[in-house]
Amino acid sequence: METISKRLKSTLQKEMEIDKIYKNEEIRRLIFEKTGMRYGADYMETHFTGCLCALRKSGDIVQVQRGEYKRVDSESAARRGEQARRGEPETGQPVIDRTMTLAQVKREVLQSLRRENAYLNAVAQNITLSFDMPEGDIQYMLKLKELIRKLEEFERMMM
Repeated sequence: METISKRLKSTLQKEMEIDKIYKNEEIRRLIFEKTGMRYGADYMETHFTGCLCALRKSGDIVQVQRGEYKRVDSESAARRGEQARRGEPETGQPVIDRTMTLAQVKREVLQSLRRENAYLNAVAQNITLSFDMPEGDIQYMLKLKELIRKLEEFERMMM
């Protein structure tokens, strides 16, 4: 008996056009048209993602970007695999640098720091001190103020 994942995989291997980019919705529609299997009823997300993962590992498809895949012919897949082993970029394909620049990282860290600092300041402003407050609460308040001070200091350093 053929498993669901195997059925999905063999359908996509046979029916996806070479070098055509498919979005997830288009792949699900293709599966329905060729097998009659409905997403969410006859197969689940785990079957779908497992099938795509297996096809990527075998070199039958490549991920263009998130949620987009294309089928490649076996010769170009073998060539790409050999180039990857040697650390060479694909021929005829633009090399996409997926690394973040230092400026981008710094900007994202600063945004995160500002959000955290605003949250901690809001929490600190809502705390009221009374004369009979337990020592543990006072220690918590002091740690919170120290954390806010360090975040502000770090933020100034990053600017």
